[in-house]
Amino acid sequence: MEDRDSKFIWKVLFVIFLLFLVGVIFYFIGKNVGNSKKCNENSECTENVGERDTKAHQFGKSTYNGHDVNYRIYAVDYNIGVVLLSNPDKKSMTVSVDRDSVKNYFNVDIGSNSEFVKNFGKEIKQIYIGYFGNAIGQECVLILMADGKVEYIPLYKEFSNPSWRNEGSNNKFNSHGAINGITNVVELVYLKVESSTGDYYSVGAVRKDGTFYDLMDFVPNMDL
Repeated sequence: MEDRDSKFIWKVLFVIFLLFLVGVIFYFIGKNVGNSKKCNENSECTENVGERDTKAHQFGKSTYNGHDVNYRIYAVDYNIGVVLLSNPDKKSMTVSVDRDSVKNYFNVDIGSNSEFVKNFGKEIKQIYIGYFGNAIGQECVLILMADGKVEYIPLYKEFSNPSWRNEGSNNKFNSHGAINGITNVVELVYLKVESSTGDYYSVGAVRKDGTFYDLMDFVPNMDL
């Protein structure tokens, strides 16, 4: 009799355990379904599936350490006297030029300081001021576009235009087009090239596959 009662008690406990287990499973299924619905209603949630790297920033408006911030592509060279700052539309940049710095560096007098907006009509990914070789006169503004091409503006040629000081912004800092033979670029980086024929400074145009162009090789294709 005691054996029968003992078996009955174990059966009851086993059924209770099964009911508890089924309840836990349905609870978590229901919770996940609820979370999925919230993500479907919130585009920001669906765009950030998985763990977000809190140290990884994006260009544009964001929040960092509890403060509103705006990350903008930025390029500056205080020796040359040119400051370039991308604008929120990502298709234009604000150009600031310091007369004294330009005169000291290029030995060209542009008349006065100036600031203006330059529109490109297509998305800018990176702005760079590049140096080629060791001689003054091959400095360029390099603009990496969203299509993976690199456009350029030769600075010495720009400032040595005798009518530069009287030109309107539509005739200043116009791109000379994309550098021929360069495709699929994702980043521009400074290079110091050391070789048996001598060291020089250049810019590397990094491609999607990790290879890069030494833009010094493409100077003959550029209108400097």
